[in-house]
Amino acid sequence: MKKINYILFFLLIATTMFTACDKSENFEYSFQKAVFDDIDSVAIKVNHTTLLLDGKSELDLDLSLHQFYDYVDFKGDTIKRSRILIESRLEKGDIKYFYQYEGKEPVEIGSRTFIGDKGTDESKAYVFADVLGKQSIKTEIKLKKFAIDNNLYSEKTIPVIFHALESSELNNTDFRIGQEHVMAKFTEINNAYQRLVNQSPNGFDTKLKFVPAQFGPDGSKLKIPGLNIIQLSEETVEEEYDEMTDGKDFDFNDYIKKKNLVWDYTQYFNIWVISSKGELDLDFLPKHVLTGKNTLPGLDMVEVNEGDPILSLALDVGAVVFYNEFVQLPFGKLAGTWLGLLDTGYEGRVPPAIDTDYCDDTFVYSIDIQGTSIAKKDVFTDFRYQSTNIMDKKSMNTVVTFEQGKRILHVLNNCPTRMCWKSSHALGK
Repeated sequence: MKKINYILFFLLIATTMFTACDKSENFEYSFQKAVFDDIDSVAIKVNHTTLLLDGKSELDLDLSLHQFYDYVDFKGDTIKRSRILIESRLEKGDIKYFYQYEGKEPVEIGSRTFIGDKGTDESKAYVFADVLGKQSIKTEIKLKKFAIDNNLYSEKTIPVIFHALESSELNNTDFRIGQEHVMAKFTEINNAYQRLVNQSPNGFDTKLKFVPAQFGPDGSKLKIPGLNIIQLSEETVEEEYDEMTDGKDFDFNDYIKKKNLVWDYTQYFNIWVISSKGELDLDFLPKHVLTGKNTLPGLDMVEVNEGDPILSLALDVGAVVFYNEFVQLPFGKLAGTWLGLLDTGYEGRVPPAIDTDYCDDTFVYSIDIQGTSIAKKDVFTDFRYQSTNIMDKKSMNTVVTFEQGKRILHVLNNCPTRMCWKSSHALGK
């Protein structure tokens, strides 16, 4: 009998709780009115400060609603605090998004995504939100016209060869580059350079296609496309140990040149993957420009005539990378340096006087402070963003910007050591 009474008691409690928690229409309405009639702050965040006017770049507007309230702490002091309100409780039509050109009337966007007018001559716009009559502060967005020489902006195929310098004496069994490694790199880089994975407000389709070389210099078909495995001799291994014992690093640049491990740079993008644990100079920025062509800011380029001998170091025509960096680092950043792009971040805590990469649609941040996170802050504008740029350290590395794209095209069309896209030998055509 007691058991039955307990069951009835619990059923009564459960029924009471269910009834108390029943969210009737009146309850929802009164709750909404109690909260949203008293909005203290409406704010929007944007995912970039630059919007490319190409008809498809999208600027996202992220709404933030706040309400202030008094909080009494353990000392009895009253502190003004704010809470974030739940946007989903607003009804359709309560939120409106607008853009406005200088001196003109605002235009409602219709959604939280702003796609710039491809035909406008305006250089900036202001975006803002209105929630139940309360407006956010207007945020200024720079508008960048899609202006580029169509003769330069064409599809270009870049044949890539990875030279894997392997040795059982130097490496453990994990140091092996296979077809799966190579193909993963090509998928990664093409997604970024062809703008396939991110509709960034300033993202740029470079029309570059990185492909694995199919044939070697002698015309023979490669066993693994894009991969040339080189077994280091015991003599080389002993030499490297001796060099490192003496406190010096094995000179792979010199070794690569002496052993003719540079495939014709007019037909291949050479990348040498090595196993040394020493220091390595990764400065493989373009160093030459054809006579009569403009050099680029930030690059120390020497004018040469077409056909002049150029090769002095492997890094003049390709890139040398450690095995662990090949596996872990984005291939897009490696290729970006070869294509003339500079790092966007800077070492130290004192910001530089200039934009570090000479591209006004990228952000400059301190690597020391923010290098371990994809959440960064631009030192010039104090704008906080999630990093997607191909040249940012610790980033999603999925975006090449418009200004970066223009630098790349300039290098490909004017630097004699970056013109392998003009040849079809590596692809057997």
